[in-house]
Amino acid sequence: MSAGKGGWIVDIEFLVPGNPQALKRHRTGRFGNYDPSAVAKENFLLLALEYRPSAPVREALQVAMQFRFSRPKSHFRGKNHELRADAPYWHTGRPDVDNLQKFVMDALNGTFWHDDCIIASVKAEKVYHTVPGISVHIQDPS
Repeated sequence: MSAGKGGWIVDIEFLVPGNPQALKRHRTGRFGNYDPSAVAKENFLLLALEYRPSAPVREALQVAMQFRFSRPKSHFRGKNHELRADAPYWHTGRPDVDNLQKFVMDALNGTFWHDDCIIASVKAEKVYHTVPGISVHIQDPS
């Protein structure tokens, strides 16, 4: 983040390696409610902490996320592991893109922004990639 004419200019971009995970619904058990995604969100946040702003942002934000899934063996052919011409770019299976983005927004809530209600614009896509992970780009809406 840097200072601009109207205040702070937010431009944060990072990649958290690993298989993208969706937010799991809260569960009610014998001892009350619990979040089955709590550990995964904490691990995601730990990997993203080096990119956090000095203080949680309180202005409107735009967030772009790319969920990169590793390609299955069926996308390749031959001993050289050559990518097939008909291998898809877009990942169209589960998990759903909305549950993936909720996972990221919940994990970064309170550390990157004070509350996720300030997120004015979201772009999210699921693709196949050679490096699985979650790419996040946070900036001022424009």
